[in-house]
Amino acid sequence: MVSCGCYHDQLIGNRVRTHGMCRTREYVAWCGMKNRCTNAKERQWMDYGGRGITIAPDFQTFEGFIAHLGPCPPRFTLDRIDSNGNYAPGNVRWASRLTQGRNTRRVRPITFNGESLLPGQWAARIGVSRKTLDSRLETGWTVEEALTAPPNSRLRDIREAANNIKRLSLKEKNRAQDKVQRAVRRGKIQKLTCAVCGSRQSEAHHTDYSQPLLVVWLCRKHLMAEHLNSRTAA
Repeated sequence: MVSCGCYHDQLIGNRVRTHGMCRTREYVAWCGMKNRCTNAKERQWMDYGGRGITIAPDFQTFEGFIAHLGPCPPRFTLDRIDSNGNYAPGNVRWASRLTQGRNTRRVRPITFNGESLLPGQWAARIGVSRKTLDSRLETGWTVEEALTAPPNSRLRDIREAANNIKRLSLKEKNRAQDKVQRAVRRGKIQKLTCAVCGSRQSEAHHTDYSQPLLVVWLCRKHLMAEHLNSRTAA
């Protein structure tokens, strides 16, 4: 029989030491998640619980939370893969600041040719910096111009090249394109991927309209680059 308060103190100590992680980054992240979703007085509540973001039953206890996510890597923090989804298994991960910056709901994806990517992903795809892409879109470039222009291009040159394409003899151009399309349908020539980057969204580029079946297959980006190079050479 225990006759003093020692046994009570031992029970309290055992509860505190259930997982032994009360002062870790993982525990702080779990508490922050709970506060954002359940405490209306929390500063960020309107962006989380206030707009319907909830916590799955598996994450209601810290033990369930850490069992799913495991230890947090250095300099990583808690992140939802779908920023409009709940804190639930399959939608939560430890992520770097860079990954989270790309994933924020304030960064809207850009859709071009049926594909939607975040601005940073498009910038990496086309070989320019995120700052350059943002600058293009903020200074009047269309999405197509911003995503197909080669690095270090100027908008004036891009539009002049586009106008030069339009000024080509429409009748001659259409005749050559029609012959290419008929030849592709009949199997005389094969539509190829872009000769530069391998994109399947390629167009026939003529260097000499008097030879309509002599073409180079280029995507829109490299077709524009070819016309810019032709203009510079001239």
